Amino acid sequence: MYRNKLALFLTLLLCVISLQSHAIGLKLGLGLTAPIVIGLSEPAGQTAHIFLSIGNSHNIGRPAASGETFDAKVYEWTQLDALSHPPLAMLDHQNDTTTDISPDLSFSADYIAANPTIDRLVFVPHAQGSTGFSGNSWSADTVPNDLSVAVTRFNAAHAQLIADGYTVTVGGAFFHANRPDFDDNSHLQYQIDIDDMVVYLRANLTGGVNIPVIIGGGMTKTQLDARALSKDLNFQATADGTQHRVAYTGTYDWINSPRYGNTYVGLPVLADDGVHANRLGVIEQGHLRYDALLRAQLNTSPSEPFQSLTSWSNWKAFYDFRTGTGLDMTGNGFHATQQDAVATADMPYDVTVQSMAYIRAAGGTDKYWAAGTMLGASYTKAAFVKFDSLSTQGVMQDHNDGTRMHLSSGSGVFRSYHNSSSQRVAFPNTDIVLGKYHLIVLTYDAPSTTMKLYLDGSLKETNATVANHTRTTVEAIGAQTHVNNGVLGGGMVFAAFSDVVMSLTDVQALNTAAQGLVNEFVVQTPSEIPDLWAFYDPRVDGSITHISNVTSIVGDTFAANNATQNTEALKPTYNDAGDYIQFGGIAGDQEVLTLPDVDFAGDNFSISVWANADNLSSFIQTLIKFDDGTTSSLAHLYTYNNGDVIRFAIGDDAGNSAAFNVAGIVINEWNHVVVSVDRVNNIVKAYFNGTQSATQDISALTGNISCNSSASNKLGKEGATGAFSRAYEGKIGNVHVYKGRALTADDVTNIFNDGTANYSNP
Repeated sequence: MYRNKLALFLTLLLCVISLQSHAIGLKLGLGLTAPIVIGLSEPAGQTAHIFLSIGNSHNIGRPAASGETFDAKVYEWTQLDALSHPPLAMLDHQNDTTTDISPDLSFSADYIAANPTIDRLVFVPHAQGSTGFSGNSWSADTVPNDLSVAVTRFNAAHAQLIADGYTVTVGGAFFHANRPDFDDNSHLQYQIDIDDMVVYLRANLTGGVNIPVIIGGGMTKTQLDARALSKDLNFQATADGTQHRVAYTGTYDWINSPRYGNTYVGLPVLADDGVHANRLGVIEQGHLRYDALLRAQLNTSPSEPFQSLTSWSNWKAFYDFRTGTGLDMTGNGFHATQQDAVATADMPYDVTVQSMAYIRAAGGTDKYWAAGTMLGASYTKAAFVKFDSLSTQGVMQDHNDGTRMHLSSGSGVFRSYHNSSSQRVAFPNTDIVLGKYHLIVLTYDAPSTTMKLYLDGSLKETNATVANHTRTTVEAIGAQTHVNNGVLGGGMVFAAFSDVVMSLTDVQALNTAAQGLVNEFVVQTPSEIPDLWAFYDPRVDGSITHISNVTSIVGDTFAANNATQNTEALKPTYNDAGDYIQFGGIAGDQEVLTLPDVDFAGDNFSISVWANADNLSSFIQTLIKFDDGTTSSLAHLYTYNNGDVIRFAIGDDAGNSAAFNVAGIVINEWNHVVVSVDRVNNIVKAYFNGTQSATQDISALTGNISCNSSASNKLGKEGATGAFSRAYEGKIGNVHVYKGRALTADDVTNIFNDGTANYSNP
């Protein structure tokens, strides 16, 4: 009996000791409660994946959560050094707000969905607001600091998991910060700090060798636009370019779309307070982190696809501007420097190549690069470059009678030569497509005095009588000379130099790799884009019967959802030659074009309209409107404020609504307007003439949008029979309505390009 009581006592004592060894993660502060600590005494053999999460408030998450909670498998190492399940949607960083939402919440959902057999997903949070490299919080060369403390905490959590019998996998580390670094440091120092931090983490984290490190790229679009400083583009590029500098890194930011083969419907995210992302943006941030993690795991060679080329070892210097820097990626140390006393070379995101690039507007005398002496008498020079015009401008030059590679507007050619233009190779500038990236390669074989010029892998001209020249000390990149003459107007993805005369095979392989970077745009006609509900097209023969609804993008089936008019005598004018419907702004029951019922419910939908206004003197003119007869459920695209703007209003059957300006409008010009309504992510994106112009958060809309009162669904006017109003005065061309689809940026580009053949301005 006493033996049984003693055994029971010892058992209870061990339980108490076990609980104490996992000290409850109490968090001090008014109104804050302690997370419940769940003992991790499961049998040995279970798995735990662990991540470090550091940076400033952008890494913590700021907007208030809305009932979200972490999965039961998620644990954190609290600030009191205990393993605990997060009680809400926030992790225990240094100065978080417990009611806010963490980006690691949506990341964890993606990660667990992809790794359903893991038993624990553990975060070690240690971010702190208003910190950065410039304040030495995260700099590897100023430890001890927040970085070293975070590493110590991570290693303690790792050791505790091992002690609890888990098989531990180090998943990686997250870092996201911008200010104060954007204000206090140069972006080159920012690059050094990021890269040194990655080295430090991998050297000091337990199990940290070659772990994935994910870098979040700086500011929200709202914050960046408000600052209007070109240097901030460079900071974004420096962060985003990490994956092209450092193996096993991945990057993301809150602005650019599409990217990495995906079109993110949540980008650019909206700002909560002018600085931080809103709740939807933080959720999107977590998804972006997961995508970046997958890329980091595969990122064995940062400068792919070039590092896989057989010619890679022959390059003396290779400047991959996708890195956001002028670093030489060969390891030879011939780094390029910026030749600019005022601003820096802009390295923004270029959708054409879905990465950073060296972008430069025409004119001016700054923003180019220079490298030192690196080549012998024989050489190869290459640049993947695009031109915004055919004006005289330089791509490369070895200064002082050296090798010049440039467009010559006076000669109408792109040419290269030594000293004298009589000893040149060239091709006509008509071979250049403006805005398109071209690979231009120049080779010179000194023993045979032979110079060759290639365009996109094809040999354009050979000259076997080009005299040798004396090498000098400056290789200008993006300029015609080292004194700013004829500076590039366009963009460059990479520039490369070699002592080896590359063969045609090498040039062709380089071209294949370079052209593979270009975003292959899939051209679709509007009817080929999925989920087309209605295509109102006056181009056929002006007959109302041809304004039809397409139900199949494969066959020739048309539904009976045609638009109708009240009487033939009072119908709008159909201009067959001009491909549009003419509305006269007439009040009453004339020019009434009624659209069929449509129930958008809670689904995505989009509306595309070509319009050319003749007169916008009235306060509101309706382009197209769907509603339920009570104006509760509605989708209304109209001109507003006597023609100053185009505006879109949306509402649901629960009485919730939102309205916002799409863009300004000019009369007597064709304009293309698109609203893309994404009910899944609660955002509307507006596009004007092919470019995104506005976004609107519609998270307040919780009901359905059911426009099932055809008496109120109108084109060019609004209202039911006998009460028509807000008549439009002008022309309307193609109208497309998509049900179940929020049009992407690529979709809009396709529709816009398709329409410009008929709706272009003089």
